[in-house]
Amino acid sequence: MVAGDSIAPSGATVARARREWLVKLLIGALIGALVGAIAGWLLFRTAATESTATAYIRLLQPVDLTAVAASASQTTPDTMDNVRRYVTGEVAFLSGDGFAQTVTRKVGQSQPVELEIEHDDESAVVGISSSSDDADAARRTVQAAVDVYAENLEQRVDRDLRTIVPAFDQWERAARESGNVTRAQEIQKLRENVLLQADSSSMVVLQAPTVNSAAGSDWLMGALLGAVLGGALVPLAMNARRRRSGRVTSFDDLADVVDGTFFPAVEIEQSRDPFRGKAGAALARTLYAQRPSHGQTPIVVLIAASPTSPTPVVLSLFEFAAKELGSTRTVTLARDDSAPLAPAGEVTAVLIDAGTIGASRRVSEAIALATEVVVVAEIGVDTVAQVLTVRASVPAQTPVWSVLTYRPRGRHESRRVRTDDGDTDGRP
Repeated sequence: MVAGDSIAPSGATVARARREWLVKLLIGALIGALVGAIAGWLLFRTAATESTATAYIRLLQPVDLTAVAASASQTTPDTMDNVRRYVTGEVAFLSGDGFAQTVTRKVGQSQPVELEIEHDDESAVVGISSSSDDADAARRTVQAAVDVYAENLEQRVDRDLRTIVPAFDQWERAARESGNVTRAQEIQKLRENVLLQADSSSMVVLQAPTVNSAAGSDWLMGALLGAVLGGALVPLAMNARRRRSGRVTSFDDLADVVDGTFFPAVEIEQSRDPFRGKAGAALARTLYAQRPSHGQTPIVVLIAASPTSPTPVVLSLFEFAAKELGSTRTVTLARDDSAPLAPAGEVTAVLIDAGTIGASRRVSEAIALATEVVVVAEIGVDTVAQVLTVRASVPAQTPVWSVLTYRPRGRHESRRVRTDDGDTDGRP
């Protein structure tokens, strides 16, 4: 018996181990969510440093001043097709390189400004946007674009007026010189009508350049997205790592590896009392009664799946139950490499702690004499591959069973096992 170890039964060991694993997954998910939220917040905050300013204008098809000067009531039928063609042409103008270059000169930049023109084919409303690291710079760029377009519309009107107004002056002067006052008054009214039409704007500003305020929501969205991804990926990674490690987590993991598993699993606690009353004794009797080799003198060889597997604890359980049935000899090869292994005299059972495969030169001798081999594996620590190694070392006709052990949560202290070359291997 190893000093300081004791045994307590637990019929719900696997369920408890699963609950502990779920708690670990939950903690991992919370940590992943926290780290993901911070990473997402930083990422979106960095990406959201660019501000976008947007202005919306409505385009109105202008009056043909030449037609008005000729006393026409309207130039062409004011249909949706005409309006759509006009707006489409203006959008093409606003999207052109020439317009962007003019805006660049107006804001006094050396690098060409980048304008985004938004337009719905069914609407006369046009959006003008610009993005920049500086919100004020973005707003100034969009305002400059609106001003340049307004100036362009004025220049078109001025160009028409430079042709029409001198003609009106000439016609009115000729009418007065000929004494046709009525004609002169008509020409004067036409000129006033043209000038009035010229003053009407072909553009209405629906929204002055406004900087979006979505940066804060972007940061929040990034934090939420990062939290979701982190909270999901960390448990997935933990499960994947667990599967790759191949550690024993339940009785089912060894179903195809050994001939059977003793139930229940054995809880390893830190106490000086090896059985702690009736519960420990009942556990010892329950485990020993499940042995497959009844009707013959048993030679039970316990082999550890790994150097840290608690075979001495299981040996003490078997020894307690076996002594109730008769004389028992217990051998630990690590301490007594020359003790007889075969039953003799009044001995009704031989219990051998062989340690790990290869730990003693007599392990193979013990296996050859064994009526049954019991592999001791610790849940969450030892692997299925280690149990398979033991199974491969035992003749096919010899039954191989397993005993699972576990330590209460928080007591899986770090243990270091010395290897043949003197290095240490950390075990969780």
